[in-house]
This record gives sequence, C-alpha cells and structure tokens, in this order.
Amino acid sequence: MSAPRPARILIADDDRAFRVSTTALLRQDGYHVTEVRDGQAAIDASRGGGFDLLLLDLRMPRRDGLGVVEQLRSEGEGLPILMLSGFGTPEVALRALQLGADDFLIKPFEPDVLAAHVHEILQRRECLRRRDNDLAPEIRGGAS
Repeated sequence: MSAPRPARILIADDDRAFRVSTTALLRQDGYHVTEVRDGQAAIDASRGGGFDLLLLDLRMPRRDGLGVVEQLRSEGEGLPILMLSGFGTPEVALRALQLGADDFLIKPFEPDVLAAHVHEILQRRECLRRRDNDLAPEIRGGAS
C-alpha cells in the first residue's frame, strides 16, 4: 500500500509576506501549498479541485473572504475553509461560520496555533471521508 499523499492547501491572502511565511511553515510540515492573492483567484483555484483546505483572508481585493465562502458554499463546494483575519470581531467570525467556514483565526497567531488548526481540520475531513466510504456500500446495497 502506498503512503498517503500530502494534503494540498490553498492560501488566499493579499499580504505577500504572510503568504510566503505561511507557505514555508506549511511546507515544512509536509503539505503541498499553492498561493493566490485575491478572493476571485481563490474561487477560480478552488473550482479546479484537488485542494484539501483553503486558508482564506477576510479582506482581499476582487472578492472578500466572506464573499468567497458564500460563493463556494452556494456552488456546493465542500472544501474546508479556515478563515483568517487581522480585523476579526466576534460578529465577523460568527458570520463566517454561519456562511460555512470551518474555523476562524485572528492574526497574528503563533505558528503552532495555525499548525494545530490545520491538522484538526484535515483530520476531521479524513474522518468524514472514511465514514462516507464505510457507508457507501450500505447505501448502494440498500441495507435495512
């Protein structure tokens, strides 16, 4: 049996320094990382599929993070989303979660805090995928 492929993470943030440092951190943890610098690019890249997690800034050009979450969820895109913001308020965090973001972190944060959130979201996704795979034969077979 082959080793599982490294998770693919998309970072959408207009702050180049943040993208570079976060990419380096995540690659150090073994993830494959792609960067984009605005909300519309995040939507376009997400539609291409293949990502396991989207790290999404709140304030970006062309489409803000809340608009990205809303658009992706309205299209049925189940990609897990970790919303990030240096301008977060409890109201904004709640709105992001209501729209379908999986978690919300306020910048700045320690690298180990980000790593823990990324790991948790990816683990949750894997557990759901396994559960769905285990249930699929029962659903197809019409188990009673």
